[in-house]
Amino acid sequence: MLILAIIGLLFIFLGFAIHKLKWYFLIAGYNTSPKDMKKNVDTEGLGKLIGSYMYFIGGLFILIGIFSYFFPELISTFNAIFIVIFIISTILVIIKAQKYDHNKQENDSKSRDKGTLITLIITIIVLLFVGIMIFRSLQPIKININDVGVEFKGMYGDLYRWEEIEELELRDKLPTIELRTNGSSIAGKDKGYFKTKEYGKVKLYLDSKKPPFIYMKVDGQYIIINLGEKEKTIQAFEKMENIYKD
Repeated sequence: MLILAIIGLLFIFLGFAIHKLKWYFLIAGYNTSPKDMKKNVDTEGLGKLIGSYMYFIGGLFILIGIFSYFFPELISTFNAIFIVIFIISTILVIIKAQKYDHNKQENDSKSRDKGTLITLIITIIVLLFVGIMIFRSLQPIKININDVGVEFKGMYGDLYRWEEIEELELRDKLPTIELRTNGSSIAGKDKGYFKTKEYGKVKLYLDSKKPPFIYMKVDGQYIIINLGEKEKTIQAFEKMENIYKD
């Protein structure tokens, strides 16, 4: 939270410096333009736009920090929202900033429109990618239990053979998650690798809001899963336990 707050305050300070102190040399592109081109730029309007953008992004960083502190289980959700808002707002600012540059000739309007179209296409592609990743993260885990082992399909899928499994238990509580190292955590749905207080590095395939949870220990590392519904999780555990004991 502290780091995000510091970054947010830095953005707000830079926004104030550009907007109120008129430190226009901080504006990328403008600071490297020739003097004759700078004369044709509405620096006051551009400075106000960039300053407002910096205020907004700075405030967003601080809000994300506060929410992440009070709701650590939703950090990935907040990050995804931040990325989407950041991309959209940045693209809008880039497009709007063009009207303050009067160096453009009227016959350049077609090339400007083409650049705007390309920017919008890139934005749509990025947003679609983020949306698909969020959608996939929210999908319940698919599990295949057979004579070979337990196979998970989808994101972070893997196969754990019965001879590799050292422990198999059904528990009602999760360990304390300290850090997401390589995975996704959206709306309580955790997939991938996480660091826990009790067991160190673990791998999760679960909905943290819907116990119980199946604990498997493979090569000294816990894999913790559930199927999003209590009955389905218990049925899966009973099937796994019957094969495992045999």
